[in-house]
Amino acid sequence: MKILLVFFLLAEISGPKMPVEPVVPSPEINDVKWPEKELTRWDIPTNTFPEMHLFRVEVSLYGVTNRYEGLWKLAGSPKIVLTNTSQNSLQILIFSLYDVARIDILSWRISTISNTWHEFIPHEIRCLTWDNRTNQGYGDLSWLKTIVLEMDNSRWTGYTMFYDSWEKGTGDRLRWRHAQFPHFPYHFTTPVVGTITSIRFFYP
Repeated sequence: MKILLVFFLLAEISGPKMPVEPVVPSPEINDVKWPEKELTRWDIPTNTFPEMHLFRVEVSLYGVTNRYEGLWKLAGSPKIVLTNTSQNSLQILIFSLYDVARIDILSWRISTISNTWHEFIPHEIRCLTWDNRTNQGYGDLSWLKTIVLEMDNSRWTGYTMFYDSWEKGTGDRLRWRHAQFPHFPYHFTTPVVGTITSIRFFYP
């Protein structure tokens, strides 16, 4: 009888244990592994949103004494590509807007014609860099058409483009309505009053 009791005791001790219900730890914020260094702008995926560049500038207008200063937000690439002809050779000038201290618009060209109205957009510019180099030439200057400046409590919008109408004046002579000038090429180098002709950058 004693032997049988010992057998049952040994069987109870050496038998399989009851399974324990597994415990899954709940995720905590402290378990998140953050990168050791902050992401730079080169790590941000491209083609998601356009680049945004900020410049503190002062603009001057043709025929106007007032100048306007503010923050210019430019979307897209800050690269400028100009074409110039020097000594019978074609030159391609490529530089960054961050290197520019001043932009002067030298001439305009007709972009579209609607009935008698003509649209003039910047055609040739001169850029002075911070190291006193001068880059002058032609290119796609559509990014210069409209300049919006953010000021302290307001926003100012100016234009480097303008419109004028070629129409008959006194004695049936053709002339520009706004400029009151009879020569058609007049606006190629002379804009209407209030057009932006110069952009000065403050040192970064």
